[in-house]
Amino acid sequence: MPTVADVLGRALRDAGVRRVFGQPIAGVPSVDVLDDSLATLLADAAGHLGPAPGAAFLTDRRLRVSSRPGGRAIPVAVTDPVDLVGAVAEACAVAAGPVPATVELALELDLDTPVDLSLATGRTTAGDDVGEPPAGPGSAASVAVLAGPGVVRTGRLDGVRAFAAAGGLGVANTWGAKGMFAWDSAHHLGTCGLQADDFALLGFADVDLLVVTGLDPDEAPETRWGLAPYVVVAPEHLGALAPSWIGAAVTGPPNRLYPELAAVVRRLSPAARVPLSPARAVADLRAELPPGGVIAADPGLAGFWIARTFPTTEPRSIGVPATVAPGYAAAAALVARLDDRPAMAVTTSPVDAMTGRVLDLAARLEVGFLLELWAGEGALASADEHRVDVRTALDHNRVTRLTVPVDASHTDELLAVAGEVVAWGGLARSAHT
Repeated sequence: MPTVADVLGRALRDAGVRRVFGQPIAGVPSVDVLDDSLATLLADAAGHLGPAPGAAFLTDRRLRVSSRPGGRAIPVAVTDPVDLVGAVAEACAVAAGPVPATVELALELDLDTPVDLSLATGRTTAGDDVGEPPAGPGSAASVAVLAGPGVVRTGRLDGVRAFAAAGGLGVANTWGAKGMFAWDSAHHLGTCGLQADDFALLGFADVDLLVVTGLDPDEAPETRWGLAPYVVVAPEHLGALAPSWIGAAVTGPPNRLYPELAAVVRRLSPAARVPLSPARAVADLRAELPPGGVIAADPGLAGFWIARTFPTTEPRSIGVPATVAPGYAAAAALVARLDDRPAMAVTTSPVDAMTGRVLDLAARLEVGFLLELWAGEGALASADEHRVDVRTALDHNRVTRLTVPVDASHTDELLAVAGEVVAWGGLARSAHT
């Protein structure tokens, strides 16, 4: 007869969990991590990259299932083996849902106890009711769409693309949904949510209707984007709505955000001066990122420039969390490499303690990735040398630290366009002066 441990492993596998960090669980690939805080970070990073939730089994028998870096949760006690499958399934469904989340289960069970699988059943949770979605544009003459990471996390990209194509609509995405449309798509209004004036510059105050889907309130609270009448549509409804919007006689908003930011980036990206402009550093990283690769960045200077200016062409290629969790970038790169994806991590110098722990684990596991550290100075003979160094680092299966001199003062040029950074509570003034 299977044990509680066997049932636990099966429940995690059924939820799509690829591996468990921390203590091993029978039947699931495990990464032995004795440090609970490190196991927690890795699980959060794995779930944030998705599509499955990340999992950590901690030393006090807490099972953490998460997609929200740094997320906090009050542990829910599980005392009866019969309830285990349902509790794990529900926790994983929450963590894999449209909004990044963290759930913890306190397993007050003997894992070696035999359990009758016929008694261990799952349970389901009803989805949120977002009301009646619009069957067509109605009297709205000007319409825009605001989409967040929930569209990507739920695998509903085809729906939002069909909806945009049917109505000839422009779609602005928060940074967790970068890659929803290619940067040069006619439907792409730009990436938003990072700066105070993003939504005003997108012209949202001037539309008759704003269609909102898949938002993470950590990226885009309603108080910032709610400038016009709006309707919230669940990502799974968008595709079904598309036929009723075909040929809709609507216009888009007067979008100033994309062209004004693009003008700054186009000027800075080819600049050959050392220290590099952040835009040039990002352009080099984009040029060298292999297909299927991941670039992860920590909140702050690096995260802002990656989220703002990295020209994505595919979803899930960028990891910049909406919440602060020290060491995230390195942890996400390590997780990506465990899935055999090329990976880059970008953060600022000096390396923080948690990033150092991730690097020690990567060395023990013999997992390699590029860790790029943006600093005020560094050994870079020319701007062109940066791409060469990045390419060389990606060719080696070891952790390569690359310290790159970056002129953070160029951040002021983006602030002049769209206002102060509001993501993560803002940037410290020292980060861009």
